[in-house]
This record gives sequence, structure tokens and C-alpha cells, in this order.
Amino acid sequence: MYNVFVLSLKSMDSLFPGTITDQDIRAFQEDGAICLRDVFSQKWIDVLRRGIEFNRLHPSEMARRKGHTPLFFHDYGNWDGIPEFKEFIFQSPVGEIAARLLQSSVGTCEDLHFRLMF
Repeated sequence: MYNVFVLSLKSMDSLFPGTITDQDIRAFQEDGAICLRDVFSQKWIDVLRRGIEFNRLHPSEMARRKGHTPLFFHDYGNWDGIPEFKEFIFQSPVGEIAARLLQSSVGTCEDLHFRLMF
């Protein structure tokens, strides 16, 4: 069992009731991963697209390229340097989704966004 505290500013967008079902929670608990479709509005998809494009054009020093194409790379620890990523973390329903799946509560915090304790 995981004890997960999802810390974020109060989400501007909340999930509709029933978006995360009891069946989803059970599947996540049993399998460790699930596919949730259509839980983010187009607004949040666009925010992430802009953040990814910025990250692609301005990778951090932690970036590692894969293969010969500039589209495939890993970059870590950059959420607080890319405004769109920070906006998604603190204002989208991602914290609420994680909390429901992990059966945890959502708190508030200005600095931290996820703290995992096993």
C-alpha cells in the first residue's frame, strides 16, 4: 500500500464526479498502472504541448539525447523552470487524479508537488 501525499495549489479545474471509478481504483491498485482517457480538457493538452515545445527547444543540462533525432530525449528536474509544466502541476486536476487513484488526500503547498512515501 502506498502513502502518497499530492501537494498542489487548489486546482482551477476539478474532475467531474465519476471520472475516476471504483473499478479504475481497483485496477490501479492491482496492476500498478491504468489508462485514463479524456480526463484532461483540451486546455491542459495545449498547455503541455507548449511546455514540451519549449523544453525541446531549450533542454536543461540534464537532457540526454536518444538516437539521431532531436525529438527523442530525456530531461529531468525541469518542472519549475518551464511555466507551462508548473501551471499543469499546480492548476490542472492531475493532483486530484493521483490522489483518487492512490486513495490519498489532496493538500496544498507552494513549493512541493508530489511526495511519495513507501
